[in-house]
Amino acid sequence: MPAILIWPSRELPCLVTDISGGGAGLQYPDGAPAAGIVAQLAIDEFGTFDGITVRDGGDTRGLRFLNGEAERNHLLIKLTLYVEEGLADASQHGRWPTEAKLSLTRTNGVRERCEVTGISLKGVFLITEQRPPLQELVKLGRMYGRVAEHLPDGIMVRFLSFVQPETTA
Repeated sequence: MPAILIWPSRELPCLVTDISGGGAGLQYPDGAPAAGIVAQLAIDEFGTFDGITVRDGGDTRGLRFLNGEAERNHLLIKLTLYVEEGLADASQHGRWPTEAKLSLTRTNGVRERCEVTGISLKGVFLITEQRPPLQELVKLGRMYGRVAEHLPDGIMVRFLSFVQPETTA
């Protein structure tokens, strides 16, 4: 998703490749900033986050958020809502949930409302009563994923990414 990294001397367009309560993975079309810069990341519908730029050695660079527990919890709820129904719907109607919960639907049709303990654009940690088999396809809100890990009190689901086929004109 598109965003802008802002610091006193510059605004740099970027692409958010992942986001969680602790930070964001970013790609820069016009060159990455140096590590250690205190900056703000502005993402439409998610808000603005204070952080410090970090490097991770790959094409993607990171921003470590400098937020407190309340801000992390608010972002957890927004990310959960993004998976459940899309942020635009909630922000247009002024609806913001107070808990981070997702509807899990298995391929056999069994449904369960699950508490989210951690979430990013790549996957989610859920407290569940069910133990779907590893690699089972599940639906979480409007997104699909596969059960990647069993945890003592739940599961970890890795979201699927769909590649759009190229169209020829």
